[in-house]
Amino acid sequence: MAEDRYRIGEVAARTSLSLRTMRHWESAGLIRPSARSGGGFRLYTEADITRVLVLRAMKPAEFSLEELLEVADLRDRLMSLPPEARAADPAASRMRELIEEIQLRFKIQRERLAAGELALSTLRDLVPPSTPDLLPAKGGEGH
Repeated sequence: MAEDRYRIGEVAARTSLSLRTMRHWESAGLIRPSARSGGGFRLYTEADITRVLVLRAMKPAEFSLEELLEVADLRDRLMSLPPEARAADPAASRMRELIEEIQLRFKIQRERLAAGELALSTLRDLVPPSTPDLLPAKGGEGH
């Protein structure tokens, strides 16, 4: 039974990415179509789509294209190994370092978000409650 293959537009739709992003990632080497159709269309497999989804999930960490490529390639390397061999592979050590970096970046983003929410809350407190069409009411009050 042949593996299903998807055109770039189908992959873009399934991953909520634009065609422009898909093509940019391909030109940067982040993603590679597994094949091309007789008409030259890019064809992707489920494994390719999973790689795209991993990369998309990494976008909020604000990694460079080179860092994204490293994460994706390390993931592919580790996925190609039997589970019992992964821990001993040098890729696992590097992946642990990258995971720590990702966690740190997300922690910083959460702290920035919390600070922004606090600032927004102080601004909301300045707006009289008589303008419900401007701001949602706190705790379901209003309307």
